[in-house]
Amino acid sequence: MAKLKHHETIEEAVRYMENQFDRLASEHEPGELVLPLREEIVRLLKEEYPREVVLGSLDDYRHVLRDTGREEYEDDVQDVMDLMTGFGPPRLRI
Repeated sequence: MAKLKHHETIEEAVRYMENQFDRLASEHEPGELVLPLREEIVRLLKEEYPREVVLGSLDDYRHVLRDTGREEYEDDVQDVMDLMTGFGPPRLRI
C-alpha cells in the first residue's frame, strides 16, 4: 500500500476526500458546487495529495452521487474534473 503524507493509505485519503466532497455538496445547491469544490481540490493539491489520486477520487465520487440518487451534482463534479485536465477557462484550470 502506498503511504501518503496525511493518511496511512490511499484508501484512507480517498475516504477523507469523499467526506470533504459530501460536506461541500450538503452546503451547496447543484450548479453552485463548482467553485467551492475547485477551491477544495486546490487545497488538497497544495497539501501534496497526488493529482491522480484526487482526480480518481472525483471520478469515484461521481459514481457515488449517481448511486445515492444525487445525480444533479454530477455535472459540477465533471466540470471540476475538466478543470483538472486542461479544459475550461485558463484562469480556472487546476
